[in-house]
Amino acid sequence: MAVPVPAVDLVSQPRVGWRFLVPYVVAMVAMWMCFNAPSQVLIGQQLIVLDEANKERNLAIVLSVGAVISLVANPVFGMLSDRSRSIRGRRRPFLLGGAIGTCLGLALLAVAPNVAVLLLGWSLVQGSLNCYLAAIIAIIPDRVPAAQRALVSGLAGLSQVIGTVAGVGLTNVMPTTVAKYALLGAVLGLAVLGLYLAYHDRPWTGGRPAWPTLAEFFGSLGHRDFALAWLTRGLVTLGLTSGPLEDDAADLMIATARASSTDTLRHAAVFALGMTDHERLRVLAAEDPALARSVGWWRSLGPAIHDEDVLVPA
Repeated sequence: MAVPVPAVDLVSQPRVGWRFLVPYVVAMVAMWMCFNAPSQVLIGQQLIVLDEANKERNLAIVLSVGAVISLVANPVFGMLSDRSRSIRGRRRPFLLGGAIGTCLGLALLAVAPNVAVLLLGWSLVQGSLNCYLAAIIAIIPDRVPAAQRALVSGLAGLSQVIGTVAGVGLTNVMPTTVAKYALLGAVLGLAVLGLYLAYHDRPWTGGRPAWPTLAEFFGSLGHRDFALAWLTRGLVTLGLTSGPLEDDAADLMIATARASSTDTLRHAAVFALGMTDHERLRVLAAEDPALARSVGWWRSLGPAIHDEDVLVPA
């Protein structure tokens, strides 16, 4: 008989200490190294060698296919993990399996003789890393008491920046493509081993949880706080990962900023626009005094975030 996914016991969970936090954050950093070093640097470098005349088109194809796989794999592996009845627990099998699949994908990327194999390798990496991501994110509500979740979630968010910088920086000093990918695989393997040993995952012993309907799945967006957090993160990620926005996308950011009833969502829309289109942001600040405050916040983030002045009316 199908039963709902078990609720997390917020009362009896013991506080987590550095013996959990350090392996957890390191495992998150290693994951983001494997996500971002290939997508932002290594794959582009390889495509120049494999087919320089079509490098832009091939890069768009490889990254787009990977993004589609990521979009599907993450919720699917999350649901599978929630419903796992493995004696090793609900999360650890998916952590280990995701890490193994990622290392295999990195190995394919390292020796790819053509664009097709490169695409296959990156698809495997994206699918496997999203298996890993679905499990490692779920550890926070599973293991961390409510009083510490803001701290652990903040460290998890910071790991994305650290992982990107570390991944790009460390692979840049390696002499060959194979060595670059071998480094990423080694770091991920050691990191997941540390977390696997530090996290004592409890197997689910109740009835088999029910599978959600599409209405239930998307119904999560009906919760205001979750919807705002989801949209905010999406807008910030769009700003960090995209190049100059097309007019329609920039118009969407401006419309979102103007329609927002909360500072958080307004700031996120301005952030996404400011990361990609300084001129539109300058005009926006001059036309709308209310949004000028959000632009002022964006400027306060400093030159590490943006490197062009934006005119904000006094």
